[in-house]
Amino acid sequence: MFPESAGLSGAQQIGEGGAGRVYSACHSQWGQVAVKVAIDSDPAAQSLFISEYTLLRSLSHPGIIRLLDFGHTLDHRSFIVMELLSGGDFYSWATGQPVERRFQPLGGIISALDYIHTLGIIHRDLKGENILFDGRHRARVTDLGLATSESESRNTRAGTLEYMAPEVIDNREATPAADIY
Repeated sequence: MFPESAGLSGAQQIGEGGAGRVYSACHSQWGQVAVKVAIDSDPAAQSLFISEYTLLRSLSHPGIIRLLDFGHTLDHRSFIVMELLSGGDFYSWATGQPVERRFQPLGGIISALDYIHTLGIIHRDLKGENILFDGRHRARVTDLGLATSESESRNTRAGTLEYMAPEVIDNREATPAADIY
């Protein structure tokens, strides 16, 4: 799947979303990593991955997943190499937790959102499945593939319907408030 020059081996699928599949793999330099691979090699899929890579490359915050590399599979699909977050998603973590403990990660998540909002970026698909935990139970915002910046149109409906703010459903301009909704 990956060219030898990518330094990736032992890929095992660990997740799947609308635009890609996520694998755990061993990287020759970084050890265990997550690799998000585009489902298709068509131009629209490639554009989403390049946009997510470009955005992640510009961000540096402890509450946002860390980008490591970008490349193309042997069959020309884009992939993004990121830190592997092995603590599960917010929903998995919260199950069985006392209600008061479920609020503990919110400070880091809000800080990450404030950081991207200050930069003029809106996530547009914030949900429990896109908040992942590392091995020390620190939350990270992930999956910025649908994020948009001030220079792009914010009137396009994007995200998971069940989590969309009313203004997004109505095709009105998305604002940072839509991420909080």
